[in-house]
Amino acid sequence: MCIRDRVSTQSTGYQLSVDGFESQLATNHLGPFALTGRLIDLLESTPNARVVAVSSLAAWGGKKYDTIDFKGTQATYDRNQFYYDSKLANQLFMDELARRHPKIVSVGAHPGISNSNLHSGTGSGSMTWAMQDSQMGCLPILRAAVEEGIASSTYYAPRGAFGIFGFPSDSSYRPSLAKNSEYGAAYWVASEEATGVKY
Repeated sequence: MCIRDRVSTQSTGYQLSVDGFESQLATNHLGPFALTGRLIDLLESTPNARVVAVSSLAAWGGKKYDTIDFKGTQATYDRNQFYYDSKLANQLFMDELARRHPKIVSVGAHPGISNSNLHSGTGSGSMTWAMQDSQMGCLPILRAAVEEGIASSTYYAPRGAFGIFGFPSDSSYRPSLAKNSEYGAAYWVASEEATGVKY
């Protein structure tokens, strides 16, 4: 069994989910977090169950907060920062799931800079010349989902410079904050409190 936690959005303005959370954090992190939690018993009882967290190079822009806020305010809203934080959250989730539920193979991937509809309406359209096609962007995620004998916390990314483009390889090129177990544990607890799903 493989759960691919990939429902990604990039907002063009301040929006809240039906549960009252900033839309990018709700879609990119809190939703997949809650889904995995709802399936945790099935995952733990299924041999070789795997969860793939799909992150992004944008995780490098994620920040550490003393108080983790999933809502923000319209007055201070920075859509890019919330997107960066949501992609950092994916990597924190990957490692913390592996620590808390070692029966599950918890891995991650990012697609590099890929030409997909994620960028529609965000002002990135003029940069398509610098992007790899979406089929290449899918390969790290596909490899994370099907590679045999993969260990938890393995992270696949394009093998080109800075993980921007190319065929996938096992990558250690991740933000140090994404590997911070103390912040990962705090983010997990905050996510449990926000979603009401504890596991």
